[in-house]
Amino acid sequence: MPHIVIYAKVPTHPFWPAKAIRYIAENKTVLVKFFGTHDYGFPPLKNCYLLSETYPGKEPNTAQYNAAKDELEKHIRKIKCKFTGLFRYFPFKTFLLLEFLKPEYQPTVVIKRDAFIDFSARYSKSFDELMSIFSEIRQEQPPQKTCDSPEKEE
Repeated sequence: MPHIVIYAKVPTHPFWPAKAIRYIAENKTVLVKFFGTHDYGFPPLKNCYLLSETYPGKEPNTAQYNAAKDELEKHIRKIKCKFTGLFRYFPFKTFLLLEFLKPEYQPTVVIKRDAFIDFSARYSKSFDELMSIFSEIRQEQPPQKTCDSPEKEE
């Protein structure tokens, strides 16, 4: 299974796209690998948002950030190709849940944006309730494109 893709923020840096590797309980941080630079970092869990189509702040306009975005887009295409139906963007500023970092987590559901309105507002639902929502959404989703049906470049 691919790593969860997030926006992560370490002190003195903007939010940056990254792969969440594991949670470090001792200091409540997440080990991440940043796109573009390939550096590792340990942002606090509270500074990790699941990937959304909207950047969580003022988006940087630098060559380094643009390279990271390009690499992220390539990674997303690979996920869509290899794991059909697995990738979807999350609603704006959805916190990373620890359960997503557990080895036994199997993200086998497709996420529809509208289904998260209640959850993303206060993040008050338990993990079991969230998985129940995912199961219902999964049944509603049409199949995704496969590697045999490439997306057209615009």
